[in-house]
Amino acid sequence: MRKLVSLSSFVFTAFFVLAFFPISAEAATIRFSPSSTSVRSGEIFSVSLLVSSTDRAMNAADGEIHFPTDLLQVVSMSKTSSIMSLWVEEPTFSNSNGTAKFAGTVLNPGFTGGSGTMITISIRAKKPGTATITVNGSQVLANDGLGTNILSGALPSATFTIT
Repeated sequence: MRKLVSLSSFVFTAFFVLAFFPISAEAATIRFSPSSTSVRSGEIFSVSLLVSSTDRAMNAADGEIHFPTDLLQVVSMSKTSSIMSLWVEEPTFSNSNGTAKFAGTVLNPGFTGGSGTMITISIRAKKPGTATITVNGSQVLANDGLGTNILSGALPSATFTIT
C-alpha cells in the first residue's frame, strides 16, 4: 500500500508541475536562405545564414560553412546587413579548402527574433552539378552572462542545382 501511495503522489506532483509550470524550449536554430535554388554555370548568387531565437536573446554565434570546391567558389562574404555588430574574428573563406568561417557578437540586449541575418555569402557556380553547402561546429550563445549554447536541432544545409 505504501508504494502505491508514493507512486500516486509522484504522478500527481509531476502532473501539477508540468501543467502549471510549462518547460520553455529557449532554443535557437539556424538556416540558409535560400535553402535550395537553381543557378546557371558562371552565375554569382547570394546565400544568407539566418538565426532564429524567439524564446531567448542570443548575443554571439560562430561556425564554419563547407562547400564543394569543384562546383562552387566563394566570391565574397558580407556582414553589411548582419545582426552582429562586433566580430571576434573577421569573416574569412578559403576556396582551396572549401570553407567559410564567421564569429561575431550582438550588443546588449542581444537578438531576439525569427530571422536575423548573420552573414551573407556571394558564390560563383563553377560548372553543372548539384552542390550542397553545410554548417559544422556552430554555436549560438545566450545573452545570459554564461555563454550557454542554445543552438538546437540539426545543422542546416542548402542545395544548389547548377545548369
